[in-house]
Amino acid sequence: MNSFKSTRPARLRAAALFTALIMLVSLSPARVRAEETEADMVDPGSSASYNNPVKNSDGTVTWDCVWFGSYWQYDTNGDHKADTLDSMEPIKWRVLSADSKELLLLSDKILDTGAFNTSYTGIPWSRSTIRSRLNGLDASSNTYGTDYTFGSFIDSAFNSEERAEINISYIVNDGDQGKYGTDGGGTTLDSLFLLSYKDTLNTNYGFSGNALADRTRMAKATDFAIANGAEAHRTGTSYDGEASWWLRSPGSRSNRAICETFAGEDESKDIDTRTIGIRPALYISPASSLISPAGTVCSDGRVYEKEPEHAARYTVHFNTNGGSAIPAQTVADGESLTAPSIPSREGYIFLGWYRDSSLKTPWDFSEGVTGNLTLYARWRSESTKIVSVGHKLRLPTGKKVAKADVSDRFIASVKVKGKKVIVKGLSKGTVTVIAYDKKGRNLGTWVVEVE
Repeated sequence: MNSFKSTRPARLRAAALFTALIMLVSLSPARVRAEETEADMVDPGSSASYNNPVKNSDGTVTWDCVWFGSYWQYDTNGDHKADTLDSMEPIKWRVLSADSKELLLLSDKILDTGAFNTSYTGIPWSRSTIRSRLNGLDASSNTYGTDYTFGSFIDSAFNSEERAEINISYIVNDGDQGKYGTDGGGTTLDSLFLLSYKDTLNTNYGFSGNALADRTRMAKATDFAIANGAEAHRTGTSYDGEASWWLRSPGSRSNRAICETFAGEDESKDIDTRTIGIRPALYISPASSLISPAGTVCSDGRVYEKEPEHAARYTVHFNTNGGSAIPAQTVADGESLTAPSIPSREGYIFLGWYRDSSLKTPWDFSEGVTGNLTLYARWRSESTKIVSVGHKLRLPTGKKVAKADVSDRFIASVKVKGKKVIVKGLSKGTVTVIAYDKKGRNLGTWVVEVE
């Protein structure tokens, strides 16, 4: 459930008692990446307990990881693009801090990209569009006036049950958190946030204690983040995958913020730069049933990964085609949707939801969802005339009709009879009928739907 606490991301905690590397138990890992052996890796065990980062004898750092939430990350549908048409995949998080009450998590990968603020003005974290985008805040929360109550990161990555598990935290943004002593806009109350510059020097979180380039601060970007503009480091003609990621701390000028570069060192960048990655952080209880162990990652690139325990989740968006907004739903693989409230549109009657934008195939709400999709609303104007296949419709004009046209003669036929137009339904569809007098003046236009 949601909890409120004070300044925890801002404090340097007491040095944690690092656990020794534990021996591998008889359970083999679900997956060990190429060039790795079981003897190289840390097995966090099968129990749902999590450790603080461990500094190894060779100078590397190992973090426990958890699975929580889902987001677009890689090409899953085979179209050679990473986009929102792909399936959402479980998000892996590094455990930066662990105790019996809460975990501080940082996404293992750079998940998305975008500007710290969408305008080139002196905006701190508290009034930035990136904060609103992460947390689904309305237009009043950011200086640019953009409404993120729909389509936000938190709504895309977490369903309602998962959102309720995230601890709402007081995030301190005073000058002590940054590099240049600049206030970051005061304390904010956030579910999701970015690390501060001071956080990235916290050795208790597994980071190097100096500001020099260091692998503990390096992060790879997902293909989805790269497709959205993240500039992944390139060696020759191939990507290494590391990219820059935003911090919440102010930069060297008021219209700049600090980011970590692909090499793991800080840099001050213009806040409207759109090629910097987003690596969210959050607090959650270790007792949450919605997180599961994901293995470990090491600062030298080694990964010991456990498969997610929870089913894949998909997001369904509702395109109301001019009607009132309907919020998206996130469901587990194979689950059916809950029929949303009926949208409204002045002058129109709602006819239902369709799986295609051409409105050919109705959606059956008893059907299980097997991928991300958009459903489209079908409407009928209140002024639309209805005729059944094989039947006739009489449209009065009040004046003698000389000629009548129909937009599609395969759907309906028309003939003139005095001051009326006779429409006969031939096949299902929608047509436009226009009546003219002998001088070619329009006597009336109707939309006719043949059922």
